Amino acid sequence: MWPRTVISTMSLWKPGPVTPGGVLAHPASSTTRAVGSISAVLGRMRALLQKIWRSASMEAFLTKAIIRLQSRQRKDPFSVRRPGAAVASGLVLALAHPYADVGPLAWIALVPLLISLRTARWRESVWLGYLAGVAFFGVLVSWAATFGYAAWVALALYQAVFWAAFGALAGPLCRRGGWGMVLGVPAAWVLLEWARAWGALGFTWGSLAVSQHANLPVLQLGAIGGPYLISLVVATANAAVADLLSATGMLGSVGHGSATGGARLWPSAATLALVVAAVAAGWVRLGGVRAHEDTGPVLRAGLVQAGINRVRGGDFEDPYLALATYERLTLGLRGRASLVVWPETAVPTLAIQDPGIRARLLALARRADVTLAVGAFEANPSGRLSNCIDVIASSGRAVGRYAKVHLVPFGEYVPAPRFRSFLMRWGVPSEDLVPGRARRPINTTVARLGPLICFESSQPEAAREQGRQGAQVLLVATNDAWFGTTAA
Repeated sequence: MWPRTVISTMSLWKPGPVTPGGVLAHPASSTTRAVGSISAVLGRMRALLQKIWRSASMEAFLTKAIIRLQSRQRKDPFSVRRPGAAVASGLVLALAHPYADVGPLAWIALVPLLISLRTARWRESVWLGYLAGVAFFGVLVSWAATFGYAAWVALALYQAVFWAAFGALAGPLCRRGGWGMVLGVPAAWVLLEWARAWGALGFTWGSLAVSQHANLPVLQLGAIGGPYLISLVVATANAAVADLLSATGMLGSVGHGSATGGARLWPSAATLALVVAAVAAGWVRLGGVRAHEDTGPVLRAGLVQAGINRVRGGDFEDPYLALATYERLTLGLRGRASLVVWPETAVPTLAIQDPGIRARLLALARRADVTLAVGAFEANPSGRLSNCIDVIASSGRAVGRYAKVHLVPFGEYVPAPRFRSFLMRWGVPSEDLVPGRARRPINTTVARLGPLICFESSQPEAAREQGRQGAQVLLVATNDAWFGTTAA
């Protein structure tokens, strides 16, 4: 019917004479017949749709769909609320990080997602993980809008891929429950945290360990296994709570496996006991640290924060204004600190390579009688810039320079230069800094310093590398003025 109607409609069109403007003039009778034919087709389609809607088969189809949905909801209360549970996990975990910074929420934030994976099929598990990741990173990396909204959206969508992979790995484990869930789910989470940090695009923002930055007993676990052990303990608590809720039947009649009674409770209960033991061990170690904190050598460090708004063109373009502020604050620390640290790129542009400004910095270290660490851009012979820290001894002699090794992708360099012009149109910065070649501590009279610059401090391997080479103090310089009042 439809093809015949199309042909008949087309056959009604007959070209008329050409008007002076070059437009074909169609006879009124042909146009009228064409419009009438189209109206007839639309009328028939409407009648057909009404007939289908009122038919017994459509009514039966809708009835079966409703019954099926109600049946699934009776069997699993979360069956029609899985997407909401996934989003809730992402948002709650975001609240456990700065700005909200409610760290205790991280111990239960993943529970809704894990419960939603209990009866989800594998493909649905992937999408639930991705949905939770988009909700989490959409809030967590909102500071990326500083580089343009396209950067914010792209970063959130890309990082959520790792959550999708977590859903793929955790889904079968959650459906199995028991030991497979309480041990396998935390292992999958830590594996993907490690994968996110690996390579040139490595990005560790949002790890579970970061949410515990104010929890001193838990932080003691980092001395044993680094941040990944902290993430493992927190993820284990989430998996154990989710399995316990399922095993006790608090979420409905759907259970795991054929085990009954205490056998179903044993994996989650034993795992929660291990989590409590790990936190208790942290308390014990913290007590030992506090008992000896007054017996070791003391390094008095002064951190200078000038409060200069780098967004204002005048402050950014006038290096002497910034330098005068930092000089005044540094001289105020004379006799109170032996090490003074300025922020990342505290001296704007290439001012530090100006002989006059460099002489002032060397003289400042002598006058203040401090070892001075100054953040500044440096240019290599080809004119390309590096993000550096220059260290000047209290004698007024430059003793070392560190160039940032792990640059921020799409912030300090573009991984794919061929797309630079395209990214610039979307507001993404097109910086092209040169990374440093290696991380090496800088020897000074106050300590062996292991410098890290801004983004590098979020990379566990960067700090570990400095420690392996004998660094006694990790020196982290950052400049948050670029991000305004955001959580970055």
